[in-house]
Amino acid sequence: MKRKVLVIAFCVFGVIQLFGKDYKSEVTELLQNSKFEQCFDLLKEWEKTEPKNLEINIYYFNYYMHRNAQHFPTMGKMKDGRYGMYDRVEYDLKDVATAVSYFDKMLKKQPNRLDVRSSKCTAYIYSEQYELACNTLIEIIELSKKNKNNWTWSENKTPKENGLLKEGEDLLFSVINECFSGIYYPFENNKEYVKRIIEKELEL
Repeated sequence: MKRKVLVIAFCVFGVIQLFGKDYKSEVTELLQNSKFEQCFDLLKEWEKTEPKNLEINIYYFNYYMHRNAQHFPTMGKMKDGRYGMYDRVEYDLKDVATAVSYFDKMLKKQPNRLDVRSSKCTAYIYSEQYELACNTLIEIIELSKKNKNNWTWSENKTPKENGLLKEGEDLLFSVINECFSGIYYPFENNKEYVKRIIEKELEL
């Protein structure tokens, strides 16, 4: 059974050199089919072949997020507030920390990558580490004041180059709203985080 690969879209594969290996497609397929040992070996090979390609870190992130994740069919209240049958996923928190470290490695060289920052926040939401999610979202808001919303997206290209309809402040608020909703729904436990985010957003 194929599983969804978290957060970062894998739809932009670029142009493959003649006779070159399509690492992105192969790694993505292995992740989707939960073939984690093969995936890790291929990631190492890819990293050796393209040591300066920062996008590899996205695939390491997905590898660590999913390799020990456990799925449980569950009936109850979902994170969006609705009730019904859903796939509850429990993530290994050590693996989540390792996964996020690959994003942090990218952000040191490409600090304006809003796709990576929003995915980092989402990873904390999925693993129910709401304080870390709150801190990450606040970091995004603070950075927007410094970079004047000059964000980049996949491959460190502009949102427009990636075919996104939103950019600048519009893209920022889209990301804030999406991440905020994930933190907001367990409201009783997250009141303080919700308050901090709203106060920070009002500074914009």
